[in-house]
Amino acid sequence: MAEVIREDLPRVKYTSTRVGDCAPPYESAELAALGALMARLEAAGAAPVLEDGAVGGNCGILLDVPGETEPALFVSRTGKPSGVVLSSSDFVRVLSFDDVAWAAAYAAAPGSDARPTSDVPLLAACLMPGAAARRGWAARPRIALHGHALAQGDGAQTAHAAHARHHQAAPAP
Repeated sequence: MAEVIREDLPRVKYTSTRVGDCAPPYESAELAALGALMARLEAAGAAPVLEDGAVGGNCGILLDVPGETEPALFVSRTGKPSGVVLSSSDFVRVLSFDDVAWAAAYAAAPGSDARPTSDVPLLAACLMPGAAARRGWAARPRIALHGHALAQGDGAQTAHAAHARHHQAAPAP
């Protein structure tokens, strides 16, 4: 099913409630590397700029937090501007996602107004505790990247051009 994202409609379709600030290890090499990887996804045209002006792509990662038994889910913020490499403060920690109430609780860096990506339901389905067992996966993934495709408009032309550049530069297998 395709959905058009427009400026007059909300990007986030679930309820999100900030319940506090993130605790260390908020600054991490893993978050910096994932931010750089998302920039590569955008440059390749797999995370195009959508009709609302923000990038259509996001990511999540499980990070070990000292003193906690389960890794914590950090996701990219919603509304990332094009060309901006995500920094650690552009990630928020998803504390829970209720797939019946369609609601998430999250924490962000102190002083940050970042909110979780619109695709928290998808990322939670892949990465939250119990996800691998519910799906019969042998191993639990620790990272998920998500992009979008555009069927028309300037964004589609940009994505096609980036795709062509990527394949011209890539050596033959």
